Amino acid sequence: MCTVGLPELDGARIGRKQFEQKSARELWRRFRTPLSIGLRAALVRNGTTFPTHGFPLAQLKPNMAVFGRNELADCVQLAEILDYLNALRVFEAVARLGSVRSAAAELSVTDGAVSKQLRGLEAALDVELFIRGHRRMILTEDAARLSATLGDAFEAIVRATEHLQHSSRSGTINIAAPSTFLIRWLLPRLSSLEERIRGTQINLVTWNKDLAASDRSIDIHVIVGKDTDLPGMTREILGPETFGPVVCAAKTPAEASDILKMRRLGTSWPTAMWRNWSAETGYDLPNDSVLRFERLLFAIEAAEAGLGVALAPGPAVWDALASGRLTAPLGLHQRDGQWNLIWRTDQTSGLHMSILRWFQREFEASQAAATVA
Repeated sequence: MCTVGLPELDGARIGRKQFEQKSARELWRRFRTPLSIGLRAALVRNGTTFPTHGFPLAQLKPNMAVFGRNELADCVQLAEILDYLNALRVFEAVARLGSVRSAAAELSVTDGAVSKQLRGLEAALDVELFIRGHRRMILTEDAARLSATLGDAFEAIVRATEHLQHSSRSGTINIAAPSTFLIRWLLPRLSSLEERIRGTQINLVTWNKDLAASDRSIDIHVIVGKDTDLPGMTREILGPETFGPVVCAAKTPAEASDILKMRRLGTSWPTAMWRNWSAETGYDLPNDSVLRFERLLFAIEAAEAGLGVALAPGPAVWDALASGRLTAPLGLHQRDGQWNLIWRTDQTSGLHMSILRWFQREFEASQAAATVA
C-alpha cells in the first residue's frame, strides 16, 4: 500500500466534520469533485500517491507534510463552496431579476424554495445580501459585487458547455472581440475567414471586459491595449492602437481643425475618451457638451449619419475611410498600445496559427487601404 504525505491537521475542516476523522478513501473522493481540484493538484504537484485502501488519517505522520496549513485551508474553503453552489445560482437569479417570484419562475421552483436558499446562503456567508423592500429585493453593496462576479462565471459555464456540445459534433472555434471591432471590422470579413479555415465552425462572442485567463470557453481573444501579457497565455500583435475624430464625408469642414467645433459624439462609459485624445494629441477642445450614446458603435453610426464627429478606433472606421463614407481630417493618432490576438498557450494549434496569419494579413491590408484613401 502506498503512503500519503500530509501535515498534522488538528482543527482543519472539510465541510462540518473534523479533518482527522476522515479516511484517506473519503478524502480522495472529495478530491475528485470539481471544486476540490486545487487540493488534488497540490498533492499531485508534490508527488503524493494515494492508498488503495482507506485508513484513518490519524495514523499519518506530521513530518510527511507536503504543503502548508494556509494552502490547505484555501483548498478546504474551496471545497466547502460546493455545499451551497446551488444557493449561489439562486442568488444570482434573484439579483439579476430583482424579485424572488421572477427568479422562482426562471428556475422552475417555488417562491418558498428560493427564499429558503437565500436565507441559507446568508447564514453560511454571515452577511446580509438584500435589503428587503415591499416589492423588490435591493442588493447590498457587497452583494452587488458578488452578483457581477457570479454572472460572469455562470455565463462562462454556459459558453463552455455550448462549446463542448458543438465540439463533440464538429470542429469549432470561439473568437471573442469588442463589439465595435466585431461588427465593423470582423463581420465584413467573416466569409473570408470561414474560407481560410473551411470545415471549422466559427462562433463569435462580444467581449468588452477584462480578459479572464481561467475562462476556457473562449479559444481566441481579440483585445486592445498595453500590458496584456498573462501567465500561460500566448500574445501575438496585430498592429498599433490608433484612434481619432471622424466625420461624415459630406460634413467635412474646409479647415481640418474646424472638426473640433462640430458637435462631439461620445459614450456614456468610458466618458474620458475625448479628454484622453486631447491630452495625447495636444488639441484643445471647446467646452461644448458631448452627445453620449450607450455604445461606441452607436456614436460611430451617428457620425456616418452626419450627426457630428465621433472619436473612433482605427479598425472600426478603416473600411468607412477607404470607401469615402467617413473622413479623418486630423488623422488617426497612434497610442501606446497594440491590437492583439491572445489564447491559452496549452491550446496552441495549427488552426490558431492559420487564424493569426489571416488576422495579420487582413489587419495590415485594411489599415493600408484607409491610409491611401
